[in-house]
Amino acid sequence: MKHRLTFTLFLAGALSLQVGPGFAKEPTTLRAAVAERDYPPFYYTDPETGKLTGLSTDICDAVAGKLGYRIVNERYPFTRVLNNLDRGESDLACTLFNTRHRAPGNIYVSVPHAVEEIYAIALTDTLSQLPETSQNKALSGDTLQMTFGGVRGYYYGTQYIPHLTLYNSDKNLPEALASGRIKIALSNLPTFRWYAAEDDSIKDNWGTLGPPWYSGAIYMAFSREHPQAEKLAAEFTEALIEFKQTEEYRKLLRQYGMNAPDF
Repeated sequence: MKHRLTFTLFLAGALSLQVGPGFAKEPTTLRAAVAERDYPPFYYTDPETGKLTGLSTDICDAVAGKLGYRIVNERYPFTRVLNNLDRGESDLACTLFNTRHRAPGNIYVSVPHAVEEIYAIALTDTLSQLPETSQNKALSGDTLQMTFGGVRGYYYGTQYIPHLTLYNSDKNLPEALASGRIKIALSNLPTFRWYAAEDDSIKDNWGTLGPPWYSGAIYMAFSREHPQAEKLAAEFTEALIEFKQTEEYRKLLRQYGMNAPDF
């Protein structure tokens, strides 16, 4: 009995040593769902390194690291990103608008880390044919009767669009404009510019109509199916609030040409 007790105490001591210096605990992995098509400046594959980067990706990684988590990015079609969160097949997404349709499946971090502006984009020829008031003011009237193009699953605000054609990704929008299948594309400017650069027929042959069609805050969100979703959302909220006070955060905003949310 004495020898058994001695061995038990030795084993317990040995195990306790493994969490000390030199035996650091592995960070908990969180699976982040990311759309398969690049979406600059929030997430995209760096042409030089081949690695996923972007404002949301970098902020998510930084905040997670400060909390002892490790983010593993997994890429899917955007509609599957939303479905994975609903089913708990992904733990979080780092780039989402907070909408009433998405809220039932997600618990959002309480503060945003960026603001995205969505513009109505048209070819130069189309812009030249529109009355000046249509170009400089919010779209309405006859302009709304044109064929719009967007991405399946995206949120474009509450304004009703009578003629909206949905595509699988932002990559399809410049092609659809160039071919005449749509007259107006809804996109953020860095993303549209990213894909338009691949098509010589439209590369510099486009512009925007008026002020942003929709402007919204960008959040991180955790799947409600995750057993610690509320805890994670609370932890990331607190850590993000602190991170937004740092020079590291301001440097990332400058790097990606973004402004901080004013709330």
